[in-house]
Amino acid sequence: MFDYNSSAGKTWDICLNDSLYNETGRDDLRNFLRNLQASFAGLPSVANSFAIPYRPPLLKNELYLRMHSVAKRMIKLALATASHSAHGDFHSLARSLRWPEKHLDWIGASATEATQLATMVARPDMVFSSGKLRILEMNIHTALGGLVDTSVLPAAYLNSSWGRQVSVAHPVYADAPLVNLANLIKMISHRIDRSVRPSLAVLEWEYDVEMNYRLAATLMQFGIYAQYVDINQLVEGDGFIRTKNRSFQLALKSYSLESVRTAKQHSELSLIAAAAKKGRVLPDEVATLVSDKRILAMLSEHCSNWFPDETEFVNSYLPWTRTVAPGFTVFGAEKLAMEDLLTAKNKDAFVLKPGLGEGGEGVMIGRGSTRVAWENAVSNAITTGEWVVQEYQDVDSITLPFWNETVGLSWEACPAVVAPYVVGSDPAGALMRYTRDKDCLVMNFARGAGVCPVIITQEGN
Repeated sequence: MFDYNSSAGKTWDICLNDSLYNETGRDDLRNFLRNLQASFAGLPSVANSFAIPYRPPLLKNELYLRMHSVAKRMIKLALATASHSAHGDFHSLARSLRWPEKHLDWIGASATEATQLATMVARPDMVFSSGKLRILEMNIHTALGGLVDTSVLPAAYLNSSWGRQVSVAHPVYADAPLVNLANLIKMISHRIDRSVRPSLAVLEWEYDVEMNYRLAATLMQFGIYAQYVDINQLVEGDGFIRTKNRSFQLALKSYSLESVRTAKQHSELSLIAAAAKKGRVLPDEVATLVSDKRILAMLSEHCSNWFPDETEFVNSYLPWTRTVAPGFTVFGAEKLAMEDLLTAKNKDAFVLKPGLGEGGEGVMIGRGSTRVAWENAVSNAITTGEWVVQEYQDVDSITLPFWNETVGLSWEACPAVVAPYVVGSDPAGALMRYTRDKDCLVMNFARGAGVCPVIITQEGN
């Protein structure tokens, strides 16, 4: 049973009963993994069945709910930070963060409603570090990543012989974020027009177009008319999200944060969204704004002044984070110039991250970098003002079972990141990224990390 115990060291001790695995024959294991592979077919997170844990990670219900509560509270604080620093003018904040001019009118025009919608779909990255729960990133703009996996894959585990055996003594379940997302889409649709069937355009997902089709087909099962739409097919007209042949109440997009700066399509979509007075494009530009890691840096730095009642909470769950810029900062009890704090001799204590970035792209972990590479990265970060520095967190491991044709079943300690979904106001499942490579410092699917859903368990009889 999972119940984190710091005295257990740096490994999550969640083994239930080894006999459930040792007594299972080789053929049963092979068949189970083949069935998993079939269930995972077409999902981008799975390269081959033998990289899939034979038993999924389990969280006790009370820890799962605590993670959700912490995530929701931190998301609200990040949004409040953006609002406070903008003095109610998101247009001004976006410009100070050097966002493209084409985005600014949309941000300024719909700030009130956008603020209400910005936190409805989120997936913060959390780790345990020496037994303490820490939030590393928000993932609001990019929260759709892994959503289909987390909704579909638990059934493969729960319907397995392992799932049937363990559920006798320990009731287990898994929340499906797709269900929450469908309910959220219906709620927003009914706000627009309760008399018509909810309609949704699933826009280009640059990571995996096939995932668009899968997502649209799945949402159709919930009574939503969902269709994949290439962004180049969009036209302006009648106040809704439109193609030449059909109008939609809602559009769902999942572009990379980097494309916010560089992609012409993203800017054009923002203008279409601004013109769609009767429709909505989600996640909206304010959600993207809150996903900028410089917002978390503001929260970390200014919480004691802006939200004094939340200082203890923020310091407990958010590592020290600052925007890298010329001037002085306080680290610990010491006030130092930023360039003096981030000298190569201190690099092992820090991580550099692009403010708008994902997939681990551009992340530089000091202890895994050469002196010259670190110094060059710091110099660039101070010059551009587009980077944040975060105090490095040692990531605790989770013990997972894997199958290998040569050695059979083996247990491995894997550093792991847990990302609970916040969709609407309810817990909506959780995704785990893990690495079997002990030298891997950036745990992201795009950098080779494994991905699997989390199963929730309650106390048994």
